[in-house]
Amino acid sequence: MPRRARVAIVGAGGIAGISHMPALAAERHRTDVVAAVDVDGTRAKAFSADHGIPQAYTGRPLRQQSAGVDLRAV
Repeated sequence: MPRRARVAIVGAGGIAGISHMPALAAERHRTDVVAAVDVDGTRAKAFSADHGIPQAYTGRPLRQQSAGVDLRAV
C-alpha cells in the first residue's frame, strides 16, 4: 500500500476551512493533514485544534517548519 501524502495547509482563513479541508477529507485514504501555517499564530492554533491537525506554525519560513511535508495547500 502506498504511503499517504503529508499535507500542510498554508493560510488558516476561510478558504482553508471551506475548500481545502473538505477536499482533503475526501482524499483521507491518501492524505494526512499534518500542519497548518498562518501569519497569525492564534488563527493557526485555532484552525489546527478545530480540524484535528497536530501542528500549528506561525510565519513564513514553512520550509524550516514543515520537514517531512510532501504537499502544501495554499
